[in-house]
Amino acid sequence: MLTHLGFYINLPIGAIASIFLLMIKIPDHIKKYSTNKPTILATLSKFDLTGFVFFASFAVIFLLALEWGGTVHSWDSATIIGLFCGAAGILVLFLVWEYRAGEEAMIPFSMVRKKVVWSASLVVFFFFGSVLILSYYLPIYFQAVKGVSPAMSGSGSSRVRGKVEIIVGYKRNVSLMTAFK
Repeated sequence: MLTHLGFYINLPIGAIASIFLLMIKIPDHIKKYSTNKPTILATLSKFDLTGFVFFASFAVIFLLALEWGGTVHSWDSATIIGLFCGAAGILVLFLVWEYRAGEEAMIPFSMVRKKVVWSASLVVFFFFGSVLILSYYLPIYFQAVKGVSPAMSGSGSSRVRGKVEIIVGYKRNVSLMTAFK
């Protein structure tokens, strides 16, 4: 009953927002005097397709090694070691290609060298790492320690996870932001 009530409460709010959006005049930023549209080949030539192929193959091989390690093959098997070595080799090729491509690269090194970019990337990495850890281990904790059903562990952990993510994520983000000033 409460979900239907929430839906009907949001209907007039959405209608008012839609009316305001329709009344706003959004300026057109496209130059109207230019009639030359770039061709598909011209657009595709701006993409770093070689860098993408290197990075995608690195990601697939690396994730395949992580997925198979310990389950399909043992960690010290030739298959897993070969996958890790192949991923490392392709990563080196990717980095060499990106350096050679310069500003036209998929991930330009001049962008990565900026403190704002790599510090923000670290913040996002650690925040979503904590989110994934909580979403994976908290339901297991509720099932193994508290003895609740899988359905209840998901609903119980979501409430706890939301509170923990807000508190821990906020403190971690503030401490990382102040560390890079």
